[in-house]
Amino acid sequence: MKIGLAQVRFPKSAAEGVETVENCMKQAAEEGCNLVCFPESIVPGLRGVGFEVETYNHEIQQNALYKVKLLAKQLKLNVILPLEWRDELGMHLTAFVIDENGKELGYQTKNQIDPAEDQFGYKPGNGRQLFEINGVKFGMVICHEGWRYPETVRWLL
Repeated sequence: MKIGLAQVRFPKSAAEGVETVENCMKQAAEEGCNLVCFPESIVPGLRGVGFEVETYNHEIQQNALYKVKLLAKQLKLNVILPLEWRDELGMHLTAFVIDENGKELGYQTKNQIDPAEDQFGYKPGNGRQLFEINGVKFGMVICHEGWRYPETVRWLL
């Protein structure tokens, strides 16, 4: 499996984040990638790293997820799409897994919130999920979870 890790500039808006994701997906497909993964909270942008981030808008987030599913199906490309996502429990940092048929396989929440992120009101998720794409099983941790909280990766062993 060929995996593309998208290294992108910080989006000026959620709309620019979506456009960046779409362009990178097309490039990944052209380069023969089976899976492309994006940086934490590519839409609307990661809060607390020195850049302006627009106010959360759930409609924009839903639309971003919808567009990426459609494009994934069209390009036959698997995608890991990190988004801010609000649900009945609050605001989460998530990473959605979308298969090459545009089907959402699920998502992983960030379960260990960095103390510097408390100011943004993020709620930790709970539990870990195992995903499978093209016969390859994997789990995810988001950003600092993997080096600050080793229990987040031990569950896979």
